[in-house]
Amino acid sequence: MNNVPLPATGWLTFDAVRIDVDGHRLLVDGVEVTIERKAFSVLLLLAQSPGRVFTRDEILDAVWGHSHVTPGVLNRIVTLLRHALGESATSKRYLSTVHGVGYRLDAPVRRDEGPNVVAASTEAAPGLPEASMVPVEPNLAHPDPVPIKAAARWRGWAIALGVVALAALLSLAYRSGRQPAATVAAAHSQSTKAVVVTPATSRSLIVLPLQVIGGTAQDATFAAGLGEELISLLAQVEGLHVIARTSAALAQDSGKSLPELARLLGVTHALEGSVRHDGDTVRVSLRLVDIATGQTLWAQQYDHAANDPLALERSVAQSVAASLALKLGRDVQRYLEDTGDPELYRRYLEARRLVATGPGNAWKAVAAFRRLVADAPDYGRAHAGLAIALSPPSFASPTIARKVLAEASAEATRALQLNPDLADAHAVLADAACRAADWETCITMGARAVGLAPADVAYRLMHSAHLMRLGYADQALTQMRIAYASDPLAAATRFQLARMLDALGRHDEALPLHNAMKDYPGDTHNRWFNAVWRGDLVQARQLITPDPRWHDSYAAVTAALANPALWPAARKAIAASEQPGNVFNWTRILDPQPDVQRDIAGLEDTWRSGYTGFGEMLWSPQLANHRRGPAFQDYLHRTHIIDYWNVHGWPPQCHPDGDLAVCE
Repeated sequence: MNNVPLPATGWLTFDAVRIDVDGHRLLVDGVEVTIERKAFSVLLLLAQSPGRVFTRDEILDAVWGHSHVTPGVLNRIVTLLRHALGESATSKRYLSTVHGVGYRLDAPVRRDEGPNVVAASTEAAPGLPEASMVPVEPNLAHPDPVPIKAAARWRGWAIALGVVALAALLSLAYRSGRQPAATVAAAHSQSTKAVVVTPATSRSLIVLPLQVIGGTAQDATFAAGLGEELISLLAQVEGLHVIARTSAALAQDSGKSLPELARLLGVTHALEGSVRHDGDTVRVSLRLVDIATGQTLWAQQYDHAANDPLALERSVAQSVAASLALKLGRDVQRYLEDTGDPELYRRYLEARRLVATGPGNAWKAVAAFRRLVADAPDYGRAHAGLAIALSPPSFASPTIARKVLAEASAEATRALQLNPDLADAHAVLADAACRAADWETCITMGARAVGLAPADVAYRLMHSAHLMRLGYADQALTQMRIAYASDPLAAATRFQLARMLDALGRHDEALPLHNAMKDYPGDTHNRWFNAVWRGDLVQARQLITPDPRWHDSYAAVTAALANPALWPAARKAIAASEQPGNVFNWTRILDPQPDVQRDIAGLEDTWRSGYTGFGEMLWSPQLANHRRGPAFQDYLHRTHIIDYWNVHGWPPQCHPDGDLAVCE
């Protein structure tokens, strides 16, 4: 192996990894992978002297300019590099840890002219502790599908038209001489009056719901499905920020003009169009608009036989495949190739819709997917759909949860054997792993679900909650803000972001989000906690939940916060609310004389049941005392969190002290 420093210019290459020294780019298998600037600098340092062991101090001095950086920072950067290179600390290919010394790159690095590649692929999840979700609580089923008897038509149309839209968008980006920027970020104003979304990319898009001209309810279904498929496909292009389906629909319903939407959502372009069904022909018209100028940058109209969408898909894909092959990630290319059987896909979507309509139809969905699996045992989507459908009933009764979850995991595993790119299956297995405290699988598969379905905000929200549960607050908040930037008008997204900000002690930042959800029943408890933590007991009294299960305990705790002499009565009210059938009462964590062991057990029971709840509250500044006793140390070891930290890096607020963890 060459351990002589290589020139710090041009390209450095080993196996399928290529480092653009001048352009500060990392390509793996011909696909550009976005990583943090510091991570790139560490990789470049190691790659310039392959085989040499760099001490931690040498790396910190060379990259950060000094060694006064906490150990967790470099651990996290190395974890990011392992993820980018497709390895883990337990399955090394290139990066070796020399214990007690530092790190070494074991690879035959050579100087190279570099590939002629311009493309980007999967989204980099900034700051993940390891290889990088399932919808928000408690249902694994995300509310996407619509009743689609016309699914055999619109899926092929969506893919074909999505390819053309991709071609237009990408060609615009490259004609302008600018490559797409990296991951989207949401910047929150320091003011408590507003939350501002600021995409970090120069290209941001809203796909407006397609208008149906004439036609029937089936045509409206076709148009809705086509729009959703376009969002899903376009969201997989790195550097293109796409607004999620829920916010896109709410934005259109608001009646705002395109310039108003641009200011509201931070978008630069809009894709809009119409659908007309005339006999056996469907006419779809699309146009891409530069919102700032009002100029139509690209327009296309298609007339095609309604019963043969795959022919259209193939003809369009063949005409643009050559130009797009270097510009799309591998996941997108596989998606374009996965046409499937239109009739099976129609049945899949109809069953999937039953899942989306809520727990009331859960068993109907299970039955529909079981029939589909029986008829098409080698159809991966059917197994993934059954896995998702089984998830809601798993919350219904503890007596059946274990059996149902085991079946869901088995179906998800089978789905991935048939098709490794099914986001639903990854999400189900991630959720099962998280409940079992198998954090390696939890985080790896959760992030894979996010990468395969970046437009599915629910996956990212749950992945964020899992990161927070491990104490990786910065990474969790980054994921949450990306979700919010994509879906800022959806109540569920605001709800999750507000709760995380409160968990991090950033109550003033959370307040405007709570205020925007005054009519959202699910936020009642969160708003009460926010008022308490801000010291506004007047507002807290106004926000006491009317729910008879919890009203008396919340009222008693509010009174005790104003008069500590009332805490004995408040404790009795809390205990009374926790009778069989009710879950852990979160007001317990406010007790000035807490039962720490019981509180931590309640937090653990919550996430092991699959609920997000306030499971991440253990890392809140308000629970600092809970982290100072033996119950917390037992929790970290028993749930294998400390084992995960030892492999993937400690969160910045914690450091090891022998076998213990000190977390301030």
